[in-house]
Amino acid sequence: MSSSPEKRDAEKKNPPDPEKKPSGEASPSNHAQPSLLVDETFPFVGMRFLRSFTDHLAQALRVHCVLVASLDGGAGKHLRTLAFWRGQNYEGNFEIDIGDPLFAAIVGRKRIACHRDAKSLYPGEPLLEKTDAESFLILALQDTSGTVTGILCIAHPQPLDNIDSFETILRPFVPRLEAELERLWTEDRLREEERRLRGIVDTMF
Repeated sequence: MSSSPEKRDAEKKNPPDPEKKPSGEASPSNHAQPSLLVDETFPFVGMRFLRSFTDHLAQALRVHCVLVASLDGGAGKHLRTLAFWRGQNYEGNFEIDIGDPLFAAIVGRKRIACHRDAKSLYPGEPLLEKTDAESFLILALQDTSGTVTGILCIAHPQPLDNIDSFETILRPFVPRLEAELERLWTEDRLREEERRLRGIVDTMF
């Protein structure tokens, strides 16, 4: 059946955009709302902020996985997740050792993106296995001295050719994430100091 004259006139005035992506495809320019992320997450602090942030970021970008993790251990390659959103739910936190190639890229470049074939480029990488990553973006989180102390990772089980554009949305949140990691590290240090002092007091009485 042919279209009506009115529809043909409308199509002439508003031709389809060949660059427009299908509505089902993740596209930060169409779906992500940084102001909403701020409204929904910034009232919180500490672990509550990190959990809320990963949840809302995954929904805003329409990606499978978002995680925030600390890096520690002897060479800093030991990764411990602090908030891990996967699919439609929070997942339990995990600890792994990042492989040398990926770790070197994170520390050296402070930012690494892979649009597709992630597991072929980094075979056997535990982080990619945990997140089912076919594509990913990792931003390094640093302390005040410039040492990489953690990561923000976006991962998806299908290729994402527009994953580079996610960085524009994420960059403004990096200082807040770095501050929260610093806060958690300080709290851990204070708790450890309290335990040490309690041990000393207990031996005195």
